[in-house]
Amino acid sequence: MYLIAETILSELLSLGFFEDGSTKKVYRLSHPALSHLVHIKKPDESKKLVLAIPLQYESKLEAAKTIPVHGGVVGRSSNYKGYTPAGASSNPALTFDFETKAQLHQFINLMFGLQTKASSTAPNLNTQELITESKALTKVRVGQDKFREALQNYWGGCSVTGYNHMEHLKASHIIPWAIDESARLDPFNGLLLTPNLDTLFDKGDISFDDDGLIIINPKLSNADCKLLGLHSSMKLRQVDEQHRKFLHWHRTAYQL
Repeated sequence: MYLIAETILSELLSLGFFEDGSTKKVYRLSHPALSHLVHIKKPDESKKLVLAIPLQYESKLEAAKTIPVHGGVVGRSSNYKGYTPAGASSNPALTFDFETKAQLHQFINLMFGLQTKASSTAPNLNTQELITESKALTKVRVGQDKFREALQNYWGGCSVTGYNHMEHLKASHIIPWAIDESARLDPFNGLLLTPNLDTLFDKGDISFDDDGLIIINPKLSNADCKLLGLHSSMKLRQVDEQHRKFLHWHRTAYQL
């Protein structure tokens, strides 16, 4: 009996992972210490080999047999974002199942070097690694706060609507945090959006052209747009030249 997707999701969230652009078919998770996403297939997609990680960890498969885990085989899905160049029809990943939470924690520690509750009692605990990781997480949180502050100063409200109750607005990366480390704190790689626009933008249901005019995914019907408050004349209130390379990436990634 293997852990279900929701259990794996819950465990990874407790370990400092956070959802980053999940779809109807997979949960996409980032971690501040990792430069890539990990994916969890949702129940409707698969009853086994639920967790997907990049192929770069293939060299650690032999060591993973000691945990043990089930899988380690290559699976392919167009939903495995960031593993191959944008536009690939089917991206490869290593896929796994786990019988227990302890196995999952040991796997995360082995593959990614992230100390977890299950591994923290191990005799080979590296205190310095834990200190280093804690400092890294603190640095990330500070960076995210600075990123949000920079967006608030630049936009003064929602990048589209001008709504300026900052506590309701989301600081949204154009190129996601997990994909381009060099752009993580660049304020031109961000938009300040109301929650509905942030969700739509994050999932690729809207984007913006080089002049800031909204692009709406054709899958959204006129009725959908009306209910969501979308209309074709919506646009970013200002566009700097430095925004354009990031907006181009977003349109290309989501084929809009």
